[in-house]
Amino acid sequence: MTKVPDELPALRLKNVSASYGPDQKAAVQGIHLTIPRHGHTAIVGPSGAGKTALFSLILRFLEPTRGELLLDGRPYRAHTTPTSAPVSPTSNRTPPSSPTPSAETSCSPTPRPPRTS
Repeated sequence: MTKVPDELPALRLKNVSASYGPDQKAAVQGIHLTIPRHGHTAIVGPSGAGKTALFSLILRFLEPTRGELLLDGRPYRAHTTPTSAPVSPTSNRTPPSSPTPSAETSCSPTPRPPRTS
């Protein structure tokens, strides 16, 4: 495995735009972001500012419609295997449906017996 130089940012977004579908308004547009290899980075902003879209891009749940994401100085697609390819906004795939809850998967609390004094 090749060692990545410490001065190289861990993640860089260059002029990235993305939307959740081909006919949808851009969720983020023209993002330039550099996340250093060391330290902490906080992503904050008001509701609707694009925080979730940004994380969806970073986690490869969403593909950019424009721009480039670099991880360790290499394009994201260079790190992706065919089995982990993300869903693009123009694909016809739909997310898997969640299973129907059953007694085994129910999140209902278990009733407690009444207290006795």
